[in-house]
Amino acid sequence: MLRIAGRSTFERSSTLRIPLGSREDGSEDTITARLGAFPLNVTDYMGARLPEPIAPKRPMLDEQRRPVRDQGRPVYHEDLNDPAYLAAKNHHGHVMSVALFLEVLDDPEWQFATPRPPDTIANSDPAWRAYYEGVYGELVAAEFPAVAVIHIGREIKRLAGITDRTLEEESARFLPARGGTEPNVISAG
Repeated sequence: MLRIAGRSTFERSSTLRIPLGSREDGSEDTITARLGAFPLNVTDYMGARLPEPIAPKRPMLDEQRRPVRDQGRPVYHEDLNDPAYLAAKNHHGHVMSVALFLEVLDDPEWQFATPRPPDTIANSDPAWRAYYEGVYGELVAAEFPAVAVIHIGREIKRLAGITDRTLEEESARFLPARGGTEPNVISAG
């Protein structure tokens, strides 16, 4: 069993305030969600559960609009400006925000009709995409504000940044092997 400084668990929770817009009296309408700890390996499995869309491949053209060839074979490039791809990428971003939110949501007040698949199924199982898309669809049907989904995505990515982008920076701050002088505490801000 893992034990570090006498502890075997390191769960923590926080509350996320989600803006829904302004009320008629000018005050801000908000709801809250209690969030649990971010799984350390979330980036490992979320890519398999909800893969990003792939840009279509198009033949590369020269100045005369003829296909470019390399050793007799056409050369292709990803069309990152394809309208269908851009729409799919935008949709994926919204669904991923909701999916990451669902992974850390620890609040009985938030209930969805779409059933969560068992955690025992493979991360590549299509049931995960169906679940995340289903909950996203429920939010859209309930006219959950787009600004709230964007806020959730921004906050979840900020919280997840501790395990992705800033881990190296934080490690350098407090690990003696990297010249750090800070106490062994990772800050969230």
